[in-house]
Amino acid sequence: MLLLYFISRLRGGAEEEEDVDLTLQKNDSGVESALLYAKAWSKYTKDLLAWVDKRLGLDIECAKSCAKMAESAKMLASQQDYMPFRETYISTFKNDTEYSQLLLQTATALQTNKFMQVGLTL
Repeated sequence: MLLLYFISRLRGGAEEEEDVDLTLQKNDSGVESALLYAKAWSKYTKDLLAWVDKRLGLDIECAKSCAKMAESAKMLASQQDYMPFRETYISTFKNDTEYSQLLLQTATALQTNKFMQVGLTL
């Protein structure tokens, strides 16, 4: 019932809202139930955003490590002339470095978005 209430609020259905409002008003614990649901939703989103923040931190750490390894391996491969698949390996290491940089940019952009900042201050 409470889920229907919040869904109708999100959809903006005035007729459904009025029905749910009347149902909540008639129920002795309707307002309390709505408040408990809102509190649970708040905790859920706070926990979810904390997980996203931790995951981004791990992704950033991993991307930095991969970029460092790829640069090191690319240097080693570049120094070896006339080795089989040399250009393939160098290209792969370059792609790894570029991918790591893209991941770092994306993770940084996600961390600086307002929804992350707001969620972590709850």
